[in-house]
Amino acid sequence: MPPEMRFCRQCGHRLGEGVAEYTETVRLPYSQAAGRATANPQNRTQAPFEMPYWGAIARDARGRAINGTATCAEWPAYRRKRRRRPWFIWPIIGVALATMAGGSILPLRVNLGGRRPAAVASAPRSYAGVNEFKNADGGGTFDSISPPGSAADRAGLVGGDIITGFDGRTVRTADEMINLLTMTPIGKSVDVTFIRDGETKTAKMTTVSQEENSRLDAVASSLPKGYLGISDFDRVQIPNSNTYGIQIEVRRNRPADIAGLRDGDIITDFNDTPIRTTGELRARIGRAAPGSTVKVVVVRDGQRMEIPVKMGQDD
Repeated sequence: MPPEMRFCRQCGHRLGEGVAEYTETVRLPYSQAAGRATANPQNRTQAPFEMPYWGAIARDARGRAINGTATCAEWPAYRRKRRRRPWFIWPIIGVALATMAGGSILPLRVNLGGRRPAAVASAPRSYAGVNEFKNADGGGTFDSISPPGSAADRAGLVGGDIITGFDGRTVRTADEMINLLTMTPIGKSVDVTFIRDGETKTAKMTTVSQEENSRLDAVASSLPKGYLGISDFDRVQIPNSNTYGIQIEVRRNRPADIAGLRDGDIITDFNDTPIRTTGELRARIGRAAPGSTVKVVVVRDGQRMEIPVKMGQDD
């Protein structure tokens, strides 16, 4: 019968939903007592009244199964029991919802057979092409550009620059610089604010992917390395200025010695590139083509000098 046509035999109250199939009412053993109670108004409270329930099994007040009939008082308790679901149903429902939502609700990873769960894939990050970011006074800095042709190299940055702003955001530490670089889409052009020799400057940098950065590194590794013939690098400040340079010692009968560099010279520029860290000087010497002539700017006894040097080849 339709749900809206199911009523309690005692009070006429409409019952809850049930299955659509009709099951013939089965009289309880005390149905005769119920009939007598109906006939005798004084005995109406001596026996429970019956009501039909089609297509399900209910229980009477004494816990016995009732096929097709129940009392009005028993109906709510039975309905609550019938609606109860096993505990393991809820995790299954949650997994199903997460699956239908494309994993956005619950990124589920199942560990079976002792195997490690699969790692959640992270989005590709941008690379600038520096060896390592470190904390500096007022921002983040690095020792050298690596590899040649990287994003930072094309932007004109050099080792020792202190980055204070990136893509319109302030940089105070190396971690902040790394986080901003990670959140930047690959190939985006950003404004980089940095301090060099006490002056604030701005450069435009276009980030690259890890694959492109690795490709540039592989190309640089395959090329022959330049050789200058110096040792004992020390980063020192030029007297009466905010400029730093690298003080060197010269090996005898090497390209630097032959070209006229001397012990105690402070290199400030190499092949038109400012040199402010030992790492940057080593990187620039290595990328210079063997046999080529480069211009080396040094400070000697307070005087600035430009010395052309013919590069050797590092074995």
